[in-house]
Amino acid sequence: MDVIVIGGGIAGIATASAWSSVMPLLRKAQPTVTTAPCCPRRSTCGSARRSCRHGVPQKPASCSSPASILTPVPRNCPLFTKLLKQLLEDGGVQFQLGREVTAIRADAQRAAVELGPRAGEVDGKGRKSRDVELIGADAIVVAAGTGTPALLATLGIRLPLHPLRLHTLTAPIAYEERAPHITVVDSVKRITMTRINQRMRVTGGAVLESVAKTHKPMTESMTRRALALLGQATHDWIPGAAKVSAPRAWDGIRLVSPDGLPVVSPTGHARLFINAAHGPAGWGIACGAAKVVAAMVYGITPEVPAETLSALRMDRF
Repeated sequence: MDVIVIGGGIAGIATASAWSSVMPLLRKAQPTVTTAPCCPRRSTCGSARRSCRHGVPQKPASCSSPASILTPVPRNCPLFTKLLKQLLEDGGVQFQLGREVTAIRADAQRAAVELGPRAGEVDGKGRKSRDVELIGADAIVVAAGTGTPALLATLGIRLPLHPLRLHTLTAPIAYEERAPHITVVDSVKRITMTRINQRMRVTGGAVLESVAKTHKPMTESMTRRALALLGQATHDWIPGAAKVSAPRAWDGIRLVSPDGLPVVSPTGHARLFINAAHGPAGWGIACGAAKVVAAMVYGITPEVPAETLSALRMDRF
């Protein structure tokens, strides 16, 4: 089976003749998410501080949530994806990077994508090339992040998905004994604190924007407010763990749905599938979502409850 996966915004495509080679990788890489009391031994340690002597982040007094979310996940996202790409290439996957998908074609017999020319490519007269390449496949998975709505619109599919700008602070560890070894999520303010080797990465400060504004930087005042919120969360949950006075700041756009759940679903086209709108939880559920959509492509019932699949379908809106 030949499968085209549109990802990396709208700049990357992978075609695979041996799609089954992906399945074993996904089975081995399924991060788990659990909820736990802010301090498992709070009943015996008797500490009312935000960070008790057992080194487990405790709930700030201002937090109304009964639990924090503790997420054991791989710590090095770039390394994981680079190694995954290498394994997929060894399994027969061909990556077409730096190419823009301009449209999708799908019918009962075949599916295809239209690829624009590579950046800087020129025709025989030295002018910018306008040639379009058509690549066919048995199935197409649209996992193009913020580029997903525009691609689906070429087939008349319109979903209420919106871009969300998230901010991150990455700061070096200040005190080893205060730094958590698990991801801590403030479920009220929707801020995530993750340790990456000797650094802490704090993500949140979300700003909902229109599509037209996503290509422009935010105002300095809005950026300062968002980053200040992240710094305060670090102080509340893991005080003294990171040098937030010397952070590296970054912001990026994620795609979100009205109910906060991703869209992992077949469509009205038998050969078209969607895996998008994971929002700020994308890294935590990436492998699980990929496993579900891979099963759908193969016509296999995913190994998740039926109500979960129903909650992820595109027709829930």
